[in-house]
Amino acid sequence: GAINCFVISPFSPTQRWKQLFDLICQIAEQASQAVGVQILCNRVDTVPSSGVIHPEIWRRIHAADFVICDVTGQNGNVMIELGVAAAYKRKEHVIIIRDKNDERPRLFDINPAHHLEYDPFDDNTEFAKQLIKVMADAVVSFPFEAMKHQSVQLPFHAALDDGNDVRTLFTPDIAHRRMLEIGRASCRER
Repeated sequence: GAINCFVISPFSPTQRWKQLFDLICQIAEQASQAVGVQILCNRVDTVPSSGVIHPEIWRRIHAADFVICDVTGQNGNVMIELGVAAAYKRKEHVIIIRDKNDERPRLFDINPAHHLEYDPFDDNTEFAKQLIKVMADAVVSFPFEAMKHQSVQLPFHAALDDGNDVRTLFTPDIAHRRMLEIGRASCRER
């Protein structure tokens, strides 16, 4: 199965943002080779809609394995969608990027989050290296291993001060949608 990346960005001017999306798709192909699993990118203009689009975008954000969000220009729709992504996703599954030539200062509320900066007038070799690493880190954190069901006998006792993990306390990652089918090497949606 493929890993799905939802890209959030402004759309006007069209050519500028299409070039950025194409760059992200090229970088995702390189990251796919690095991690050994296909990463597919999509964005809102690939969402078919005949009316109010926000619920469909939010559904796509929730269903994506990770999100790349371009906060350049502090576009209102982008910032709302970043908030939705932050509510749905673990922090390593929300990647924030911005144009390093953006004249607006970083927003205080999201400034602590790591931002990758690109230059639309440069070859972006360094940006590509950084984004490949961040994408790989996001993919590595996905639960690709089915956990065995553990039954617990009560009363339950565990030594929590010896530095060893108590496997009985582990639970499946319910916030993520990927899991292995038993006996298969491919992933499927729940």
